[in-house]
Amino acid sequence: PTPATDKIFIHLPSNYDKADIRIYNINGTVLGQHTLDGNFAQIDLSNYSNGIYILFIQTPLHTFSKRIIVQ
Repeated sequence: PTPATDKIFIHLPSNYDKADIRIYNINGTVLGQHTLDGNFAQIDLSNYSNGIYILFIQTPLHTFSKRIIVQ
């Protein structure tokens, strides 16, 4: 994945209008929680240390996870 520096943008298909978003460190600790109303979100990562994190997105229909790198 392309490293992020201060924010990430999440675009979901138009049929997803609600989602719960959590960011975990590699030890499994939840570091951030967000609720997405609509299909677009911008998440501020400026307070996160450099490293690898797991972005977990849960919608009523599906669950997604994605590795993100903060530099």
